[in-house]
Amino acid sequence: MQTKEKNFEQDIETFLLNEAESLMIAGLFVYSAKEFAALLKHLGKSADAAKILNDASEMSEAVRKHG
Repeated sequence: MQTKEKNFEQDIETFLLNEAESLMIAGLFVYSAKEFAALLKHLGKSADAAKILNDASEMSEAVRKHG
């Protein structure tokens, strides 16, 4: 039988692991969006590149705001 303290520790560990994974995925999105936008610009699709960069900026701001 688990104690309340043990349950709390497991809940915190699960939260932190999920939070770290979400932040990693957000970071990968921002990185790849910048690379993709550069490719789009090279292909002459500046409007699409701007949209992608805007999405990356919104993701960055969400991470800064909400962690």
